[in-house]
Amino acid sequence: MQHNAEEESVKPKPKIEAFFHDVWNHWMFKARYFIIFFTVVWIGIALWRTLLFKPANDAFKLMPDDHWLTELQDSLTEDYHTGANDNTIQVSFLYGVTGVDQSKVGRWDASDLGTIVWDDNFDMSSTTAQLRLLDICADLRTSSLVKDSKVTCWVEDFLNAQNGGSPVSQANFYTELETYLATTNGANQYNGNQIGYVDGRLFFMRIMAVAAAEPGTGYETLYPVYEDWEALKDRYNSNSPNGINNAIQTAMNHWAFLITQQELVRGAISGSAISLSFAFAVLLLSTMNIVTATFSISCIGLIMLSAIATMEIIGWTLGVIESIAIVILIGFSVDYVVHFANHYVESIYDDRYRRVQESLGHIGISIISGAITTLGSSAIVFFATVLFFEKFGILVTFTILFSLFFSLVLFSAINHIMGPQKNFGNMKYHVVTPALKKIKELWKKCRNKEDIEDAKEPNTNQMDHKIVPNK
Repeated sequence: MQHNAEEESVKPKPKIEAFFHDVWNHWMFKARYFIIFFTVVWIGIALWRTLLFKPANDAFKLMPDDHWLTELQDSLTEDYHTGANDNTIQVSFLYGVTGVDQSKVGRWDASDLGTIVWDDNFDMSSTTAQLRLLDICADLRTSSLVKDSKVTCWVEDFLNAQNGGSPVSQANFYTELETYLATTNGANQYNGNQIGYVDGRLFFMRIMAVAAAEPGTGYETLYPVYEDWEALKDRYNSNSPNGINNAIQTAMNHWAFLITQQELVRGAISGSAISLSFAFAVLLLSTMNIVTATFSISCIGLIMLSAIATMEIIGWTLGVIESIAIVILIGFSVDYVVHFANHYVESIYDDRYRRVQESLGHIGISIISGAITTLGSSAIVFFATVLFFEKFGILVTFTILFSLFFSLVLFSAINHIMGPQKNFGNMKYHVVTPALKKIKELWKKCRNKEDIEDAKEPNTNQMDHKIVPNK
């Protein structure tokens, strides 16, 4: 092996390989402590900016703001209001429904929304329940969560029409309800989905209120509002009699988008954690060195941290595109570091300086070539009309540039300072080979024990053989 190394050093190297082998390696060795200091400072900045990275306030946008489709959609939303409730959050307290069963919903069937789960215990016919519902309507009108006391309470209209505002008797409740539904006001409430009355059964009813919060004000503003409405619903349920103590509250797409924003964050975090864990396992198997694998996955994690921080710095928010791209870009982050790491542990040298030098000389040109081709391909989609492709191209560019720095610069500096030498951290040398040797010894002992036991057993064939004398 030493002979081969001497022959290799005599061979003339191409200019780029010679640059990485001699010049670049020398720079990295001289500046190794400054590189570590600079990286620590950048990590602090990147962590700070990443913590400021917020979920997107708007739903998924396919086209840029200046595209005619986006302008048309904005114009229809902002310039042509179709009713008084536009640009408001309509919160409903829904009684008689406990949720939607989606256990049998096909993932790819958008038309299948699931099956409604009815609350079999729902019953508002008692006078106590009717009085409680009247109290809830009155309380909502004075609540700070409600805008300008705007509450739609069909119960008030029903009791005013049928009994002067007082509860009707439980025995006559459904008779009075059918009479009310035959009136104009009752039909309007029925057609407006305030009441669900079918075949003599009241399936559901709801009380509606206009929230004081404005839609589109951002996750950090709206999610606390959602939590306040949830707390109010829980308070109403806890103080209500049986039959109306299991209400749910909903605001349609407003609350649904908040949950979507939460899932985008969770998806990005869990997807990154799974991808990084899998990448570490692959690095451990490919390098068979716990120290090198740890250094490598640390650099990969820093690449992702830097890319996310850059998204926040340039004003992006965590939307559908960014959440998907974060997980995908881990694949781009792994590439250069893992090539360097594998070459380092497979070096013919024992000391860290010559290992880094040889790795840079052999793999530096490959890393640069790969980066040039990837950057070239991503630059093309900068001019795409669809936002997903434009943003993805920008994210790929960020990731490749950071991958170059953390592989050719930081990873070189780390290994110059504390890269494993000789067999330090070598799992094959310290774990695999001794384990195989131990297994082989145990197997040999077992075989020897079986041979000894076989030797101690009498030969039954000889014992059963009888010697018959000649007559």
